[in-house]
Amino acid sequence: MSRRPVVAISAGDPSGIGPEVLARALRLSAVRRTLTPVVFGDASLARALPGFACVGAPAQGPFARPTLVQVTHLPATARQPGKPTRAGGRAQWAYLQQAS
Repeated sequence: MSRRPVVAISAGDPSGIGPEVLARALRLSAVRRTLTPVVFGDASLARALPGFACVGAPAQGPFARPTLVQVTHLPATARQPGKPTRAGGRAQWAYLQQAS
């Protein structure tokens, strides 16, 4: 079992830059060596986070490896960059609630 700190991370607005920035940061080996990320977000992030275990919400630890907790399964229309939606706003709130 890893002794790295487990860090809960909200994916943010599915229509914003958060998911893209998050995926890029979590591909950095320095980040992966430093912590065990547990991302709370949409199921669509699975493609952007190779090597992450994918589990449905609610999920409970302990988390021994990088994990994506799939809180939502939004349609593509609710995840279009630069086009915020009410569904995306509700999703952000759900990510924070699940992460806490």
